[in-house]
Amino acid sequence: MKKNFTSYVLLGLVIIVTGALVAVGCVYIGKFMGETNMEKLSAIVSGLFAGALTSTPAFSAAKASVTSPEMEQLVSVGYGIAYIFGVIGVVLFVQLVPKILKVNMAQEREKLVVAQQSETSAKPKAL
Repeated sequence: MKKNFTSYVLLGLVIIVTGALVAVGCVYIGKFMGETNMEKLSAIVSGLFAGALTSTPAFSAAKASVTSPEMEQLVSVGYGIAYIFGVIGVVLFVQLVPKILKVNMAQEREKLVVAQQSETSAKPKAL
């Protein structure tokens, strides 16, 4: 984590900003296509955004930001639809990227074990 802190933070920011831009784009596309009830569209898109990023705090914030119980239900529907795809996406990413990049997982595990052992031996022992 110490070595790659910056890249992890940047990756997180890119994912969040991309998701937000897609959500805003969906609202504008809905507006362009003639959607008359923008409040409903915004509610479901905010649920889709939270679900796609598998973010329960974003889901709670989206539910708190709407004005009626009907809109809360739309946020929940959007979240429920997108959540499963968000989880599947993460699982596929973790499984497929090492294969695509042709990473030797056994060698990477060995490096991890060696790094953990060196950290353990470097720590002073408690009395």
